[in-house]
Amino acid sequence: MIRHRHPAPHDEAERLLKLADRDIAAFHALKQHPEVEGSAALFHARGAIEKCLRAVLFERQADVPRSHDLTRLAILLNDNGVMVPCPMRDLDLLSAYTVHFRYDEIESDRPDLPRVDQFVVTVRQWAASLIVAPPA
Repeated sequence: MIRHRHPAPHDEAERLLKLADRDIAAFHALKQHPEVEGSAALFHARGAIEKCLRAVLFERQADVPRSHDLTRLAILLNDNGVMVPCPMRDLDLLSAYTVHFRYDEIESDRPDLPRVDQFVVTVRQWAASLIVAPPA
């Protein structure tokens, strides 16, 4: 039987922040491209925020569910004593831009890209502040 080695929680948290940075770069590139639908950029913003939330959960050694629901992840963080630096309504709005956006037209209110940009920056900085290298 092959056993998969699970990374240490801190290592997984750092890996997720690197993946979040990749989504942030895609968000910035897509939001400025005139031929790209805004929902494609928002998909990457949502993905970056999800990875940041997951990173903090891993850092706190909390159980991390296989869920793309940003609100659920934020509630888990709150349950673990960590306050997410954004209103739940913003998380709910961005949760609409998960995988299903590729197949369906999203009819909900679309957040404006500059506001989402600030939101992504805030969440990324917040996550980095909570993920610190362990002492050597």
